[in-house]
Amino acid sequence: MERLIRASLERVIGFLEEQKISIGAFPTYTYINGYSPFSKKVLAQVPGELEQIRSIGEENNRRRGLKYLPAWYQKKGIFLSQEALSQSIEITLQRARTISALTDQAIANLNSYRTEMLFFRSVEDVFNANSSEKTEMIIDSIVAHEIWHVVEMRRGLLGFMAAEGTAEYSRIGFENWRQERLRKKTEYNLPDLLDDENGKNVLINLMGENIYDAGLKIVRRNVVSLAELLDPEKRQKIERDFLEYLDQWTAREVDKDDDHSYSQEAALVRMIFPEFNVLDQELSKQNLIAAQQLAGLTRMALELASQDCTLFLEHYRRMGFSE
Repeated sequence: MERLIRASLERVIGFLEEQKISIGAFPTYTYINGYSPFSKKVLAQVPGELEQIRSIGEENNRRRGLKYLPAWYQKKGIFLSQEALSQSIEITLQRARTISALTDQAIANLNSYRTEMLFFRSVEDVFNANSSEKTEMIIDSIVAHEIWHVVEMRRGLLGFMAAEGTAEYSRIGFENWRQERLRKKTEYNLPDLLDDENGKNVLINLMGENIYDAGLKIVRRNVVSLAELLDPEKRQKIERDFLEYLDQWTAREVDKDDDHSYSQEAALVRMIFPEFNVLDQELSKQNLIAAQQLAGLTRMALELASQDCTLFLEHYRRMGFSE
């Protein structure tokens, strides 16, 4: 496997050099015969970027939460102080760190390999789902994405919400370059690498939609070459557009009222706050407040004690609790 990865790196570096992108020293990498602690769907990671990605992602979630959640709760007949909202957001983020394997310890464990790129067993699963002649193409596409993270990391450009979009732009650019050289379009199969936790699968799908797919579309609207991705003004414009997209997406989500959105929310709530499963026994205000207290949402529990929770409990019923 390591031999295949090195050969792929050499091909992708050749592509980058044709685009006038200097990579510098040959990237370091390690193959791990196990899945990413985040998800089986993760094929590779650049551990050196994880702490910064976590920091900017959490800060953006705080900002959007404080901006959009008050109106959402008010539609459910609930009025919360900023203190209660802030506590809820912080506890959610801390639990999300554990679920996404982005705790300080988890990041330290991945960085302990002292390598720029990690490749996981899921890469081999993808290989096994395809014919042997496609092996080179598969690893090339993975490397073309990850190596762009390395390019940005080496230039100190990781404080960037749209980083997955720029890495996807690199991957697509390489694939187009490769297909032009081969004079044919080549495709490979992606196996269904599902996690055991349903909520994690929902989370992965949402990330794919909002971080990778949307990020790539925004990048494509702003640049026509890889070199432009390193231009400070272009990057600022991409980041503004991406943050605007996330705000618009959040505003749409808080207004959704369909079965699919309730199903998604239920999977995430049950994963992040298993204490709320007590509502399956009895969907009552008493159980709701007890669940919040157990989960550490003490400010929210205190403020809900004196409020009418009828509409809020109806929201949990539509999510499938107590049915």
